[in-house]
Amino acid sequence: MVGNETECGNSWNVSVMHCDGYNVAHLKSLYSMTDCGRYCMEYTNDPCSNYSVIDYDFTRHQDYFDHSYNCDDFWSGGWYYFEGGYNLSTTPAKSGHCGSYYPIWINETIEQTVDTDLVYLRACEGYSGKCDYTWSIPTMKCGSKNIMYLRQKGMCGRYCLGWH
Repeated sequence: MVGNETECGNSWNVSVMHCDGYNVAHLKSLYSMTDCGRYCMEYTNDPCSNYSVIDYDFTRHQDYFDHSYNCDDFWSGGWYYFEGGYNLSTTPAKSGHCGSYYPIWINETIEQTVDTDLVYLRACEGYSGKCDYTWSIPTMKCGSKNIMYLRQKGMCGRYCLGWH
């Protein structure tokens, strides 16, 4: 449960089971807790058949420098594929890299599932190459494509591409 700003104020385990194409969760009652809250859920279809393509843009690479306020704030959250098979950069970026004041890159692999091709990556967004904001990016291998669940978090940042 989110406390002040982006900090976790309280946490607990939630049991989730995949049943006939749906995820079913057993949710703990929030009324028994001292804080009032509401579960937030995100609906997603199979990412391999329901994703959007982001057109290639050379200004998303780290060697492109422009101290503009370009940001990906138009994404409300969804599955995306970068045209040309590009992946997100794994090199820390500083302000101005990738044509953005607040670049976003991948810091590490958080978790890899055994029974699916789903991997969770840790996104970093920051000003000076440090992770000021972090969140997970589910990434699904669909044939030769990496389909990523991208959303805007933290500041008005922009996803950086790595070279392949």
